[in-house]
Amino acid sequence: MPQKPKELTNKELVRLLANDPCNEAAWREFLNRFHRHICRTLNRECGRIGYSQGDMLIQDLAQEVYQKLVKNNCNALKEHKGSHENSIFKYLEIIALRTAYSNYRKIIAES
Repeated sequence: MPQKPKELTNKELVRLLANDPCNEAAWREFLNRFHRHICRTLNRECGRIGYSQGDMLIQDLAQEVYQKLVKNNCNALKEHKGSHENSIFKYLEIIALRTAYSNYRKIIAES
């Protein structure tokens, strides 16, 4: 009998989404576990680089992070080979940081 997404470890959840990107229950669980961490990372980094535009910007950047995760048939999730159960947090943090910097550079270039 398959486990419910809530019962999966972080590594199992990421693997499930990498192989079944249309699994809505798994995505809900992913958001439940990791959305706050992604937003906190974005908020901290945007503040550090002086790119504070409020909560709406953070939510928009979080959506960009999710787009990167699902791009190319969830390639970013498939590439995650974390050696520890919670290494997904650092992986998501790196993606969030790169997203914040990329967006900031784009806005500066357009100014």
